Amino acid sequence: MREAIAEETNTVGQEFNKVALDLLVASAEELFDSYKCTISRREITGASVPGQEVNLGAACGFTGEFVRGMLAIAIDDQLASVINPVANGAKDANYDWIGELANQLLGRLKNKLLSWNVEVALSTPVVVHGAQLSIASLQRKAEQIDFNANESSTISVWWDAEVDPALELTQENAPEVQAEGEMVLF
Repeated sequence: MREAIAEETNTVGQEFNKVALDLLVASAEELFDSYKCTISRREITGASVPGQEVNLGAACGFTGEFVRGMLAIAIDDQLASVINPVANGAKDANYDWIGELANQLLGRLKNKLLSWNVEVALSTPVVVHGAQLSIASLQRKAEQIDFNANESSTISVWWDAEVDPALELTQENAPEVQAEGEMVLF
């Protein structure tokens, strides 16, 4: 019986993660494009990639009825300064900015997940600064997606989700979602 439940959980989780990762890549491309930064997904080849080390990161947790987990993003200080609309040369401005990028990226993904009838709530981002940032997960292995940006910069995004086997992933009767940047007055 346990094996059947584990297999069902694994299948539902794999299906959800495939959809979520595709939506995450699209969300990252749209987000950075909105800041005039073109990014391209980088396939991991095992060889080191030229560019700066990511040293500025933020993580946001999320939870919903059927899913919970975290998303993290890391970039280098130089890229953060280039795309930060309020950069004033102060390093502290980039700390706030990476937290805002994590929040915006997960917010875009949240909107896209609504089209699959998956609703999640976001936590406040936690910002970190250090050398060679990576994410460790005790239960599962977080998925890492790397992007190239502006010829010499790297963006790393990590995704880790736990999925309830009762999740029904469907686009039927999905709510209409507002586009990012639209204002709703009520």
